[in-house]
Amino acid sequence: LKDKYEILREKNDIDISFFGEKHVVIIENKIDAAITANKKMTIDNQINKAIKGYIEGENEGLKAKNIIEKIIENNPDKIISQLSKYYIFALAYLISKGVAEKDLKNSIKCFLLVPKYSKNQFSNKYLSGFICGEEYELITYEKISEYFWALHSCDHYLAEFLSAMKPLTKEFDNEIEEDLKYRFFEKICIM
Repeated sequence: LKDKYEILREKNDIDISFFGEKHVVIIENKIDAAITANKKMTIDNQINKAIKGYIEGENEGLKAKNIIEKIIENNPDKIISQLSKYYIFALAYLISKGVAEKDLKNSIKCFLLVPKYSKNQFSNKYLSGFICGEEYELITYEKISEYFWALHSCDHYLAEFLSAMKPLTKEFDNEIEEDLKYRFFEKICIM
């Protein structure tokens, strides 16, 4: 992606986003959390809010709304959630930058970062139950860790980062078990 990006945290509630002139990357972090459904919000509300944030002028707003409605599958059997909200914001932003309608879908990359022990919770079948859920690619922290370890960098901050991420790369969430072991051995050593 040859573009200059503005890297943002929590813009429009998106954990991490990269906004460029012709591309948007959305990263949603899901550590011990589910996808947030929004039963009070409609797709129409999400579109209007996104357009209000990025598109100026009533005529331009109507054009943008028509384009977004063509792209977004508003299936009443699917759940409206943060996934559709983020994707719609990305569409509105790219429309405001003049990206052609035919290029919009290929200009957005969406990722869900999950611990290895949560991978099965976020299956393709589960994600397809959400509007825009199929637009998100699942990446485990194990894959991220493997990538950075492959760099063989001796950077102190990278080592700290990888160490902090280690529990998220495991098959099971055994944080409580690890804590209990630590406390047990601490008690034995004190006696």
